[in-house]
Amino acid sequence: MAIVNTVDYASVHVAQKRKFSPFEHAQIVDQILGEQTRLRELRRIRQIRYRKKKDDYANSIEKETHHLQNEINKLEKRRRSVSSAVPAKENVWNVATEYFRLFRYGLKTTGATESSAQQDLLRKYMASDTVFNAGRGPDAMMMSWKRMSMWFEDVELELEGLSKTGKDSIVAETTTRVTVTESTLQGVFPYLSGSEKGRALGDKLLNQRLVVRGSMRFQWDPI
Repeated sequence: MAIVNTVDYASVHVAQKRKFSPFEHAQIVDQILGEQTRLRELRRIRQIRYRKKKDDYANSIEKETHHLQNEINKLEKRRRSVSSAVPAKENVWNVATEYFRLFRYGLKTTGATESSAQQDLLRKYMASDTVFNAGRGPDAMMMSWKRMSMWFEDVELELEGLSKTGKDSIVAETTTRVTVTESTLQGVFPYLSGSEKGRALGDKLLNQRLVVRGSMRFQWDPI
């Protein structure tokens, strides 16, 4: 028996590598180099932004630290001014500092306890002939504070310093800050509503923050 082997030879195609011309090769190299340059530039920009962000943050921290240090120095100066030459016993220095602590934000009408403490302090230490603005005595002082707290908003009495002026007397340097409201215009400046010019001035004053420098003298009566 004859065996015949039949073999089909499939066609095999081998892709040959394309050869680039010198010009095409140069273009490819330029593209690769351009992409590398672009990536380097992106990295450089990111690094610049990162360094700037770090510098801005460091500068803000430095400014805040400087501001806080100034506040600390200011408070320390006040503390030394208030506490110098103050004996432990009850005297004019203690009464003055307690007065400014209780009346720092005006007359308290919402908290009965604090309002009572304010009134108790005045009645305990203030003589009946104590002069305060246009009145005399503890009740006149309370009424004056009541009017100020009614007519103005955000009342703040800040003690800037205490200085001794005599054996039993001191002078307190103060800064008072208040905000002008409609109640202020009606109660303190009612004449502004009488003319167009006055009303225009009232509109400018409304919601403005007023700052007033002043002083108070505390005299301790001899026993």
